Parts: sequence; structure tokens; C-alpha cells
Amino acid sequence: MSIDFDEKVRLFKEFQNKWNLERLKSMTLEEYTSTMLYSNGKRDDFAYWVEILLRNIGNIRGHNGGIGNLKFGICVCSNRKMNIKFKHYYSNNQKYAWLEKYGADKNEQEVFKVIKEKIISIAEASLANDLEKIEEIDFDHLVKWKIAFHYQNISDIKIINIFNKRWLEKIVKEEFGETDLKTYQMYQRILWDKKYSLVDILQKAKDCLKKYDFKDKKKKIAKGEDEKMQQDKNNTPLNQVNQILYGPPATGKTYNIIDRALEILASYDEGLKLPSQEDRKARKELFDEYRQKGQIEFVTFHQSYGYEEFVEGIKPKTDDNGNVVYEVEKGIFKKLCETAGKNLADSQKPQEILQKEAEVNNAILDFFDKHIVEETFFKKAKKVGLA
Repeated sequence: MSIDFDEKVRLFKEFQNKWNLERLKSMTLEEYTSTMLYSNGKRDDFAYWVEILLRNIGNIRGHNGGIGNLKFGICVCSNRKMNIKFKHYYSNNQKYAWLEKYGADKNEQEVFKVIKEKIISIAEASLANDLEKIEEIDFDHLVKWKIAFHYQNISDIKIINIFNKRWLEKIVKEEFGETDLKTYQMYQRILWDKKYSLVDILQKAKDCLKKYDFKDKKKKIAKGEDEKMQQDKNNTPLNQVNQILYGPPATGKTYNIIDRALEILASYDEGLKLPSQEDRKARKELFDEYRQKGQIEFVTFHQSYGYEEFVEGIKPKTDDNGNVVYEVEKGIFKKLCETAGKNLADSQKPQEILQKEAEVNNAILDFFDKHIVEETFFKKAKKVGLA
């Protein structure tokens, strides 16, 4: 649900007061990222403010877990393993996880020091309207520009609250016919030298999003209301995702499916960096990783492939006593639908709830893993007469 401009201005000011430059310089790791709940039942750490409390002034929220959490460089993982391709490390107590580029041989406090220096540099550059310097800082694209937006002079805004690079590229291409610009150049191109107040820029962002229909496009495609096929491959988020690849064997269908599947994923996740087209091995590994996570399924249709395999069917199985029993088994499409439904439900839950659920699931898995190991050991010991 959207909030009006007055409320957005209030939140903007509250953030600047709470997380002013002096507060940033004294900020601790626990203040930067935490799962601690306060008396109001909410978190109050810097990362939570930027991603959740300020989400109505520019959304940067991605998938929960994995790289979605690590876009802030370091996060609380509470013994939960991060299932991501990017190399990362854990603190000795397994409480924190961080991306390799911030310190392979450092502890969590040393890593946080590196990250905090980057956050301070982003804020200082934003206060000085030095967008080119912000561009040069090596930090997650969405988070970097979101932070920079919130440290601007409220009466002289130079960054519009649209942080998705592909959306910015679309706007600049359509409005000015320009491509291959850096992010800070796109902001300069969109706003020129005109002086914008915060309310002015909020209205401009709203107009841009409405004009290019970024938010509603996916809904229209799902409802079958989109009559114009999007041909511009550079605008992947607006492409039709339902496609049929056909042709004789060995004509490149599988090759192209891998590329198309990864492009669709990347269009919705700024944190996903695709290997180059030439690096087929890396692309295939990334494709397989997402298959293991349940976000991609690969199906080869043939003449005998039926509803039972695709959606749901009854299949015979043999129980422990050798009797034939019939069980309803989900097909590949139904499994995908259930996974998508769960992901949607999870995306609407507060991060602290997801954290607790993950901890409970991990505890259950650890219990059963231990039980299986003990049971296997007992059986083997009994076999050789030790039990």
C-alpha cells in the first residue's frame, strides 16, 4: 500500500536525523545489521531502515535469503547456510556471513570496518552532490544509490528514487535516445541542472514509473492484457517470459534455454551477475545451481509425456512389505507453482519472522541428520556384533 508524499517526506527527514553522518561514523556492527526486536516489535538497524522502513521511497528489496541479505555486504545468518554462488565467509560463531570481496582473511568486525567506510563515503559524496564519486565506490548497485538518495539535500535533489539500472536505461533510451551511460550520467541526464525539492522528485519518479508501466506490466502480462509484444532485448523486465523454442535435435534449443532462463532471473534480481556469453561452463553451472534451488525446472516434452508427469498423477509404488500401493505424486509444474506460492508468501513476511523460521528448520534438519547418523552407526555396529 502506497503512502502519500507528506509521510514520505517525514520518513526521509526521520532517517536523516536518526542516521546522520556522525551516527554513521560511530555505528557498530549490531546497529548496522541485526535481528533484534524492540518494544514496538520491529527492528531498528541501519539495513532494516534502508531496505524495509524506506521501501515506499524506492524499493530495493529482492529475494529473501542468500544474496538478497548479503547485498549489504554482511548480514546476520544465525548458523543458517547461505545458498548462493558468490563466494562468502562466516564468522567463527557462525552468526555473520559476508561476501569474499570485503575480506577473505578478516573477522566480522574487520569486514564491517571496510563496509562502514564505504557507507560513510557514499553519504559524504551524496551530501556534496558528487555523483561520479558514488559511481566509483564498489558496493551493491541498488543499496549504494538508495543510501545516496537518502543523504541528499532535501531541497536540492540530484538523484531520482529509481535505482534499478535497467529501468534507468529504459527511461534514458526512450527519452533521449542514449545508451551505454553510467548510472550517475543517467541521473544527470534525467534531471539536468534543474533544482528539485524532495516532493518534486517523488512526483517525477511516480510519473516515470507510470509512463513506462514498470510496476503494472507484469500484472498485465499475467492477465493477458498486454497486446504489444516487447521486442527490445535490452529491456528484459518487460519481455514476454512465455516462449516456445522448437526445431530438430541439435539446433541450439537447450543452449538458448539456459541463456533465456538466466536472463529472466537477472531481470528481477539486481544482485545476480551473469557470466559472459562465451563462458558456457559458468553459465551452465549457474543454471544448474538455480535448478537445485527449485527456481528452474528443465522438461523435455515427448509423445508419451502426459498430464500425470506434468501436473499430478497416481503412481504405483512398493512399500516395505513388498505390497503395491498407489500414491498421488505431484508433477513438475505443480511443484513449481507451490514453490512460487511459498516464495510470494515469504516475500511479504518481515525479515525477523523468516529468520526465526529458518532457525527452526535448521534445528529440525540438524536433529534428523544426527538421528540418521546414529541409526546408521547402530545398524553397522549390530551387523559386526558390536551392538
